[in-house]
Amino acid sequence: MKCFVNWIPLRICVRSRNTQPHLKPAFGHDSLHKLQDKTLVRSVIFDKQFWPTTDAPDEMRRQDDWLKIQEISFSIKKIGQFFRNCNPFSAQDADGWRRREHVGWLFVHGDSTSQELLHTHLILPNIMRNFLAEHLDEIAGGRMFALKKANNALRPIVIGSLRRRCAARLGAAEVRSNVATFFMSQHTNLIQFGGKSGGAICYAQVTKLLAAAWAQHSDDNPLVVIQLDLVNAYSSADQQAQFDVLAGRASKSYDNGHVQVGDDIPFPSSLYRYWSYFESMQRTASTLHF
Repeated sequence: MKCFVNWIPLRICVRSRNTQPHLKPAFGHDSLHKLQDKTLVRSVIFDKQFWPTTDAPDEMRRQDDWLKIQEISFSIKKIGQFFRNCNPFSAQDADGWRRREHVGWLFVHGDSTSQELLHTHLILPNIMRNFLAEHLDEIAGGRMFALKKANNALRPIVIGSLRRRCAARLGAAEVRSNVATFFMSQHTNLIQFGGKSGGAICYAQVTKLLAAAWAQHSDDNPLVVIQLDLVNAYSSADQQAQFDVLAGRASKSYDNGHVQVGDDIPFPSSLYRYWSYFESMQRTASTLHF
C-alpha cells in the first residue's frame, strides 16, 4: 500500500491574518477565559533518566562539525536573508518589533556593527541557551491574541520574539534535509509533503496525477490519500514523548506496549544538536502577553 500524507503546517495559523481576512480579532468579555481553556497549563517536571548530561551539548558545540554549521547556517548573511525576506507588515512581537520594517533594514545598509551585535547577542543565545535563566519565561513566551471564527470559537495565535523565531527558522532549515532523508528511508512507501515550502501544492498535483489512473490500483495494493488536521494540535502534544525522541530512549511505554522503557527510539540525528533550544522552550512555564 502506498500512502501520501500531508500535514497541515502549524505556520498556517501565523498566516491566517493574510489568508483568512474574514477572521476578526476577538475582544469579547469571555475571550480571555476561552483562551485560557484552550491553552493548557502543564507540569514542566519530566522524567530525565535518559537525558544527556548538562555538559554534553556544550561539548558537542566545541566540535568542528558544529562550528562549521554555526558559521554557515547561522551566519550574518542567513540572518539578514530571514529578516529581509519576511512579509511586509507582519505581526509585531511582544516588544512591538516587526521583522522586516524594524530589523530588515539593518541588513540592507551595511551596518556591520549592529549586524554583529544581533548575531552574537540576540540570535545565537537562543540556540546555545546562553541567556539569563530569570528571563527564560519571557523568551519562551510571546504575544498572544485570538481571531474569532465563524462558530464563535477562537483561534489562538502566539507571536514569539523576533530573535527566537529567527533562530528557530534557521535551525529548521539546517536540519530539513536530514529529517526528510530519515523519514523517507524509514518508510519507503511514504511520500511526505508536510514541512516543505509549497507542500500543499505538491500534494494536490500528485493526487491529481494519481487520480487520473485510479482504476489501475487493485484492492491488494490500494492507494490511500490521507490529510491530517489535528484539533488544538500544539497544545495536545505529549512533551515527555518529544523529549524521549530527542534523547533516543523511551522513558515510558508507547504504542500499546510495543515500545518499553529503555527501548531505543530512532530519530533524525541532526535534531540532537538543538537539545538546548528545545529544552529551554519546552521545559519552561512561559509567559504569554494577551
